[in-house]
Amino acid sequence: MSQAAGRRRPWHAALVSVIALVTGCASEPTAPADTVLPAIVASTVSPNPFNVLSATVDVQLRKADSVKVQIHGAGNALSADTDTPAVPTSGDSASVPVLGLRPAQRYILRPVAYRAG
Repeated sequence: MSQAAGRRRPWHAALVSVIALVTGCASEPTAPADTVLPAIVASTVSPNPFNVLSATVDVQLRKADSVKVQIHGAGNALSADTDTPAVPTSGDSASVPVLGLRPAQRYILRPVAYRAG
């Protein structure tokens, strides 16, 4: 009986390992439910008529829940890139205020869309 029991033990250990692996992975998602990435359809920059050191970036989006704007001083290699705080979308659009701009400095403003999940 000891020989038969000795032969069964590796088989039982393998079975227990397979069951543990299948059970452990059973609750894990196999693939993302929706792999569509957020997209920026269009964006426009408008100067603030009441404050020359700010602007508004209006963004049209698809499949996004928020958007921020990356700010870079054009033609200035020493200019540090900064970001606005993310703003939630309203339907398929958002308006992002850009504050703290410097006078006589040109900027590159790039919207970045986000989606939860």
